Amino acid sequence: MTADEQQQTTDENDARVSAAGQIEYWGRQSVDVDGMLGGYGHLSRVDIQFSRNFLAKLRRLYPPVSSARSRGDGGSGSNKESSSSSSASLSTGDSSTGTGTGTSPTKSPTKYVFRSCLETGAGIGRVTLNLLASQCETIDVVEPVEKFTARLTAPDAPLVKSGQLRRVYNLPLQNWTPESLPSWENSTPPPPTTNGEPPIIEHGSEGARPGRYDLVWNQWCLDFLSSHELVRYFRSLIPLLAAPDGWIIVKQNVSTAGDKGDQDTFWEDECSVTRSDRHLRALFEQAGLVLVQTLRQTGFPERLLPVRMYALRPAAWAGRAGGGRSEGVKG
Repeated sequence: MTADEQQQTTDENDARVSAAGQIEYWGRQSVDVDGMLGGYGHLSRVDIQFSRNFLAKLRRLYPPVSSARSRGDGGSGSNKESSSSSSASLSTGDSSTGTGTGTSPTKSPTKYVFRSCLETGAGIGRVTLNLLASQCETIDVVEPVEKFTARLTAPDAPLVKSGQLRRVYNLPLQNWTPESLPSWENSTPPPPTTNGEPPIIEHGSEGARPGRYDLVWNQWCLDFLSSHELVRYFRSLIPLLAAPDGWIIVKQNVSTAGDKGDQDTFWEDECSVTRSDRHLRALFEQAGLVLVQTLRQTGFPERLLPVRMYALRPAAWAGRAGGGRSEGVKG
């Protein structure tokens, strides 16, 4: 496929991406882990453990530069055919799914790896509960389907009671901006920490301040954006990322269509497009991001599409210690 043909295919796929169609599709899915993973709920534990290991690897290879913070070290969407709970003991059920009965979190100080996280496409909170809650002092989520986030924001939900969940934005990601106002905001104070810094207390009416997040987690949701929407979204994250230690993490299916395995695949049912690894990397670069590390998910059945994780930082950080340099794990 020539460059012109590739661009034509991209334009055609982008024109078919529909937020309304996506919300209609997800509105038909069940409010459980199987619904989030397209019937592959049994893969949740493997997914979470690989993601946890990936974050731990980043911390080992790129330890935080900021000397003002003292943090603990990290432990350790749906896939086409293609566990831990937090220190607050978030769930008494299966730790890979977060579907157990919530218990009242403790208020003992915890050393979190990250101060503040933005998670997009959070669904019912599968990743929120079983990965991010053990890593992040506070969490904001973007998720357009309200019946999913109702699980996270219920008065007795563990992250509401602990104060870790701060804001929920019930918006399609293509409509979310740093200036968006939250649909829900927690009135419970955030949890105490032992890192020498006071808890982060901000009001959503103020918009997202520069440097708010030191982790932005995007999993199985970026295929719902057109290419230009994705680039615009990535660019909007750059001023929100805390320098020089912040990370943008992407975890997505990658298309292997075409003779060279570099053609995107459009999915009629979800009104979404699965991009090739090559195309994703090009969009990262176009958005002003540098790919620092990448690994392919292991432990999934071969019949499923490959899943790849990407760790990104702004190219503008290249001159700073620990900043946007491309060294990539080839996996």
